[in-house]
Amino acid sequence: MTREQEELIKLENDWYDAITRHDLTTLATILADDYTNTDAEGTVWTKETDLANFVSGRYVVTSLKLQGLEPRVYGNAAVVTGRDEVKAKFKDVDVSGSYRWTDTWVKDECGSWRCVASHGSRIAYTSEL
Repeated sequence: MTREQEELIKLENDWYDAITRHDLTTLATILADDYTNTDAEGTVWTKETDLANFVSGRYVVTSLKLQGLEPRVYGNAAVVTGRDEVKAKFKDVDVSGSYRWTDTWVKDECGSWRCVASHGSRIAYTSEL
């Protein structure tokens, strides 16, 4: 594994730790200003709306476990795929479950990785093909 792949795995873990600790400073640093998140329902969120959901308490995560991180680096861009098991509520509705996701990362002008886009899909069943 390359140094850059290791760095991306660390950033993904830092991101998930920040979510469970409600660490908005770390979240704001990891996400690019023009970040977009397409959720499992097809709704598109910006960095601003994602952070607002945490601040307001609309989105509350109590447990989050990452699995199967696969970083692929293409120069100053990278794609990380993975899976997570989450226990969470959004607007008091249980959204717990298993999800597969793809994060797109770009190195900024200072050479730091920032996530520019995410997409997650709920796993409808647990058997693997």
